[in-house]
Amino acid sequence: MEKCLFDFPRECGALRVKHCEGCKFRKTATEYSTGVYEAEQSLKRRGLRAVKKFRYGEFIMTVEKVVDEW
Repeated sequence: MEKCLFDFPRECGALRVKHCEGCKFRKTATEYSTGVYEAEQSLKRRGLRAVKKFRYGEFIMTVEKVVDEW
C-alpha cells in the first residue's frame, strides 16, 4: 500500500494529533493531487478561486470571486 502523504515520523501533516488507524484524511500523493485539481476546477466553474489570507495571526484558506482584469 502507498504511504500516506501526511504521515511524518513524529507528526501528521494534516491534523494536530497523529492517529493513523482509520484516518479519513489519509491520501497518497496521487489522490491528493487529483483532489486539488478537482477542487480547483469546481471553483473555476463557479467563478471562484482559492486564496490564502493572513487573519487573526495565522494563514487561512478562503475563496473569492474571480474578477476579470483588463
